[in-house]
Amino acid sequence: MSRLYFFIGISAFVVSIFAGCSREKNPVSDHDHGEHTRAVGCVIKLNENELVRAEKNKVTGSLSVKQRTETPAMQFYLIAEDGDLFQPNEQEYVFAWESKHPEIADIIQYQIDGRWAFRVKGFQAGSTVFIFKVLHGDHADFVSLDIPVTVTSDGGGL
Repeated sequence: MSRLYFFIGISAFVVSIFAGCSREKNPVSDHDHGEHTRAVGCVIKLNENELVRAEKNKVTGSLSVKQRTETPAMQFYLIAEDGDLFQPNEQEYVFAWESKHPEIADIIQYQIDGRWAFRVKGFQAGSTVFIFKVLHGDHADFVSLDIPVTVTSDGGGL
């Protein structure tokens, strides 16, 4: 019987660790909303045009680029619980990402564009997804849903 209780205790501990790191709990610091605001999603804009919105387990929009080109600079925003868009001001927050297939498309950042800006570089025709993160120290305070990315053929030869 003691093995059963040990197993239940270990299982509960493991579940609590993974639950603490879920995409549903995304606290980030934001001066307008208090020290820690729960980000409920993210938005990607090109100029003032919203290209992608990821919130409530739903993604609307996508990113696209022609192969062998890169997009203009886009801005990454977090969505606060009240619906306002924001970008953390504190230097300890770092913008990061993952490309599921970096051979198809990846992100390029230029310092001149700003800390929450990025460009998508298309390498070869195909589809992939990006996952955006806001890192705080050694962990992610925000992890986005999968953002679809399409690279179209440029139609030109090599």
